[in-house]
Amino acid sequence: MKKLLIFALAAMGMVACVKEEVTLVPEGSAISFESAFINNSTRAAADPSTNSDNLTGFNVWGFVSEYNGTIFTKKEVKKVDGVWGYDGTQYWVPNKPYYFAALAPMNSGNWKVELATEEAAKLGLGTVKFDNIDGTEDLLYAKKKVNSKVLNEEMESVKFQFQHLLSKVKFTFKNGFPTDTASIIVTDVKMEVPAAADINLAQTNYTKAWANYDGVTTLEFGDVEKLAYTANAEVANERLTIPAPATQEYNISFHVELFMGELSVYDVDMTSKVTGYELAMGNAYNFTAEINPESLDLQEIVFDIEVVDGWVEPNDQEVDEVNVALAELKAAAKNGGSYTLCDDLDVTETVHVYGDLTLNLNGHKLYNSTDLWSATDFALLSVEGGKLTVDGEGTVEAKENDCYAVYVTNNGEATINGGTFIGNIHAVYVSSEGGVANLNGGYYDIKQKYNSTNPYRMLLNCGDAGYRNGISKIVVTGGEYVGFDPANNDAEGANTNFVAVGYKSEANGNNYIVVRE
Repeated sequence: MKKLLIFALAAMGMVACVKEEVTLVPEGSAISFESAFINNSTRAAADPSTNSDNLTGFNVWGFVSEYNGTIFTKKEVKKVDGVWGYDGTQYWVPNKPYYFAALAPMNSGNWKVELATEEAAKLGLGTVKFDNIDGTEDLLYAKKKVNSKVLNEEMESVKFQFQHLLSKVKFTFKNGFPTDTASIIVTDVKMEVPAAADINLAQTNYTKAWANYDGVTTLEFGDVEKLAYTANAEVANERLTIPAPATQEYNISFHVELFMGELSVYDVDMTSKVTGYELAMGNAYNFTAEINPESLDLQEIVFDIEVVDGWVEPNDQEVDEVNVALAELKAAAKNGGSYTLCDDLDVTETVHVYGDLTLNLNGHKLYNSTDLWSATDFALLSVEGGKLTVDGEGTVEAKENDCYAVYVTNNGEATINGGTFIGNIHAVYVSSEGGVANLNGGYYDIKQKYNSTNPYRMLLNCGDAGYRNGISKIVVTGGEYVGFDPANNDAEGANTNFVAVGYKSEANGNNYIVVRE
């Protein structure tokens, strides 16, 4: 006897991202790859998708614009002993735009690429034809444009950020019988999905570009553990499928066996046809259903589409790159190391410096467009027992009426050699808990002023108790200060002098510049 189930799909979501840092040799002028960043999820069901732990290789295509030159065609890039590398090293040509695209898993028999014209390929490779054999193989894609630097200036590795081009599906069943003596076993869960389709990646927006669906394949999700009274459980396996619009139909089938105590009293095959729901690229879906007396008597089981456990691709690559950049900066600030801004970076949280961080502004701006100020966070850069060195030209700019630019506490040390620092009330503040700010250069200003009569009084400031005890210090040997004389100010009372011995301040209009005597 074959029963009919009506599935609806229900959805919720969260994101869990794993990032893997890798370094590739040779460095310098050689083209190399690193940072395979993949959105992924972790669940009890067996997950067939590719993540940063199991990605061992990908294929790369590369083009140089002015030369109309192809430098990589399905080049194999592999991880060996934690290092990404490839055969036949290519080298950067100065002052050229490079376009890279990558697919994974490497050399899969399930995908095939038809390259677009040279010009279109730079937008994203071309058309990828994908055969979904059994839902156990992922399809990942990444692209990156890099402008090479001048001769003899070292280039960084190409940082790929992979996105899932498929959708992921699982099932969850619940025992809805009203008696604690009833238990259920669900087995042989299957779903019919498109067997093949293609996606055109050579365009600016490819998020809904799957087309040319062909044939049907059956995905097998396995069984569900025995469901006791009110219990719910997932199928044994998750499966991957080609994203499809809401017009796509999905046939679902499984077998249900009902027990009363230890006695098997009823078993039935059940089927459902689901339509009207889009399965979107990069999303994970959970088909959830309750098996109860009504459902076994041909009554409707209602499903909702449930987007679960992240695996959701970001809105666009720029947003991803910002998230990755902030994560890299925070890691260097926590553990120590060097970080160079490659673009303007809008931070959504204070960067806490616990290690020994050297930050090169590299002509870019570190700023916040949303408020950071809280009971524990007071600045864009908070040096908390660590050491911060800032080099290069660029800007650290706080949102108006929000926070400081630089905050030093817990005996931390900040050394600023250049750049522009714009805060509120204070550009640089050293707390009473101790610390030192060495200002060897830079330009300092504030948006929110101290008051109307002495607006720049606190441009540089220390916590009073720490300053009096000699544990909170600002030592100025260079830089320009808007409306504030570092050698003679009221920050810590009349005639406060932050300028080091052997140096002096000179008026420059309304500003003051510190130079050697």
